[in-house]
Amino acid sequence: MNIFRDIKFIARLFIKYPGSSLLGIGVLGLGLGLSITAFSLVNGIVWSSPAVEDGRRLLHLQWISDQSSDNFKSSFRGAEVKAIQQQVQHLDTIAFYNLRMIATYRPRIGMPTLRYGAAGVGPGFFQLLQVRPLLGRVPVEKDMLIESDRVVVISYELWQTYFAGLPNAIGKSLELNGWPHTVIGVMPAGFHLPSNNQLWFAARGWVDARGRIFEIISTLKPGRTEMQARLELSQIANRLVQDQPESLKGRSRILVMPFNASLLTAGLKTTLLFLSTIALLVFVIACANISSLLMTRVSLRQQELVIRKTLGADCKHIVMQVMLEALLFALGGLILGFQLYVLAAESIWGWMQNNFGSIPHWWHMQVDWVVYSFGGLAVLLSTLVSSLIPALRAASKPADSILKDNSRTGSGLFVGRVTKVLVAIQIMCATVLSVMALTTILVTHYLRDRGLPYNPEQILTVRYHLSSSFSFGSDFKETNKAIIQFYNQLMTSLQELPNIDSVGIASNISGVRRQTRRFEIAGDKTTQQENTAYTGANIVSNGYFSVFDMQPLQGRLFLPTDTVSAEKIAVVNEHFVNAFLGGSSPLGRRVRVERPGAVNEITNNRSPVTDWMTIVGVVPNIQRRLWPGESSKDLAAIYIPVQQRVARIVSVLLKSRGDVTRWIEPMRRMIHKQAPSIAPVSNFETVSRVLNGEIDRQSILTHVVVVFACIALFIATAGLYGLISFTVLLRRREFGIRLALGAGGVQVFILVFTRALWLLSLSLALGLGIAFSINNTIKQSLGGINFPVEVPSNVIGISLVVVASVIAVIIPAIQAIQVPPNEALRMD
Repeated sequence: MNIFRDIKFIARLFIKYPGSSLLGIGVLGLGLGLSITAFSLVNGIVWSSPAVEDGRRLLHLQWISDQSSDNFKSSFRGAEVKAIQQQVQHLDTIAFYNLRMIATYRPRIGMPTLRYGAAGVGPGFFQLLQVRPLLGRVPVEKDMLIESDRVVVISYELWQTYFAGLPNAIGKSLELNGWPHTVIGVMPAGFHLPSNNQLWFAARGWVDARGRIFEIISTLKPGRTEMQARLELSQIANRLVQDQPESLKGRSRILVMPFNASLLTAGLKTTLLFLSTIALLVFVIACANISSLLMTRVSLRQQELVIRKTLGADCKHIVMQVMLEALLFALGGLILGFQLYVLAAESIWGWMQNNFGSIPHWWHMQVDWVVYSFGGLAVLLSTLVSSLIPALRAASKPADSILKDNSRTGSGLFVGRVTKVLVAIQIMCATVLSVMALTTILVTHYLRDRGLPYNPEQILTVRYHLSSSFSFGSDFKETNKAIIQFYNQLMTSLQELPNIDSVGIASNISGVRRQTRRFEIAGDKTTQQENTAYTGANIVSNGYFSVFDMQPLQGRLFLPTDTVSAEKIAVVNEHFVNAFLGGSSPLGRRVRVERPGAVNEITNNRSPVTDWMTIVGVVPNIQRRLWPGESSKDLAAIYIPVQQRVARIVSVLLKSRGDVTRWIEPMRRMIHKQAPSIAPVSNFETVSRVLNGEIDRQSILTHVVVVFACIALFIATAGLYGLISFTVLLRRREFGIRLALGAGGVQVFILVFTRALWLLSLSLALGLGIAFSINNTIKQSLGGINFPVEVPSNVIGISLVVVASVIAVIIPAIQAIQVPPNEALRMD
């Protein structure tokens, strides 16, 4: 066997059939490119991990409950961390931290206050990660005492930004959330653990911090296993639960997992699995396409194979030639696939950075030896899968059978049952992806079509977390008074800007970030039952109603006299009235809400539940329209005056005619002037952009599925076209004889078309069944919302596949009726 001679022979086949050869390379290139892209994304996110100097894997600990339906996970209080530190034997240093975004401000350098990721760390955190500061030191045990001065370690980037990279940064002051901290260290460039952090401050008083929770990380001691650690932590968890049954109610065991795995949310895992499944479908279609192409080429070589076998050719040699042909297809596809991957990776990763904000710095999507290895394995797999059946068919079919098959003129159109199956697989997968693509398009359309009664392009918003600069220790009244004064001054100043229609404050933008809260209606037994009645709760200023063009339908809105010392009041929307009061007038009814506004309302207002509030007005619904299957309960809302219930995390809203974004800089400067130590927790953007931003992360799936579906449809259509074109060429003599004997062109056309029609019908039916199951899964992931998308997506999806398939069949069918009979009869 001369491998070089076989390569030359296969190269001549590629030159002899250039169209099908280039088409096969293109098809396999698309399949390999998408597969490599999906693998690289999964590899760079799921299987990556932050580097620890000695190579040990970083572990993450979490409380978990096996009894709850969703296996909820939670972090640890300081006392629990201390107990684990004292009892654990198989884990190395038990380090802990808690994450937050902190407003960072250094007076007198002229920089705006910005919010950076920060971690409150305990002793041993940096020692566990085996990293030393570039300058200064890291927090030690004495820095954790509650009476110690506040200290902070900054990243290399912040050192350059705030201190121009000068060594005298050590000992300087930096305000974090309004509190001065002394800079004691600078970390090396590129260090941002545990989660893209720029600041690390000492967790002062961590042991007794009852309201604060911490994440625990550690590594195994040399010679110990994760199983040993799990068993030991299970015993520790049992002791802790027995000692503190009330405070640890619901906790059952301590989960140990790789640190990177703890960052993977259920939504992200589902998304990656979804993309990987789609990429696999496209890869299967591509391999089936190449296999069909090879089957057809084998059929075209029937006479050659007869001669080879008659002369005693080895079956292994024939198999090797077919597999070599598939390998050349795969290598050409790999080159094209890597080019597509480079373009796709750049686009996908850029999109993730722009839309997901801060992502772990060790996540990546790049070409490395792992991706190259996967590409090599994909080439071998595609070679084996696509060539196995054609090679066995070429080697095993007897010569007399081939001669008999070659002499036939009236046989079936397709080249064997196996080829029919391969084509059916392609069409079926293309149908599934087409229906999925249309389902996601229609769902996204429903999500975007909100039917709002106001113009979201005219409203500018930004979200702030009012930091400790407004805090007066345990004096809640003084703290709330200072916050309300800031609200009033800010709204007055913004209202003085030219051409401003209205300015408002809200704990959330209704219909964008909706927070449902437990509530009660006085005298209503239904709402007084535990965990039965929930509604949206929004703490707003009176200007909020003007921003959203809301006029009272009944009663009144808030007045300047509705202060903290006045009677507690509330306003509800129409959905609330219809859902909980049967449409009757709510005026004079009393309600109270549990934990309205942000999650830290207990801290800011002492009581987690509001006082009883009298409903004084009803306003129109401004949320999105009700989705199919929803009721008024789902969008009911209570509005509470900000003068009576202070919210610390708020959205500032400004309404103006024209281009509202022109007020971003004036608004930023005005807020900074009045409260220089606070920083926004969101971008300055229109409400329209905020609304769309909630959907944009989901719509990436739509775009990806659409692209994959188009590619799959192209590949399947190309495979069907290539197969029928080759078989028409193979049956060219048959069609010539039919035409010579008086058969009409329409009869030959119908012969070609009908032989493909039943296969197409069967494939569409199977694909539709699979797509129906996947559609149900998609709807369940959307919270069971019954979007009416099945019929449109099924009909349109099947129609697209049918149209593409019919075009693929019609072209070679037309070629069949154009065969000159005299030319066909002269064929040997």
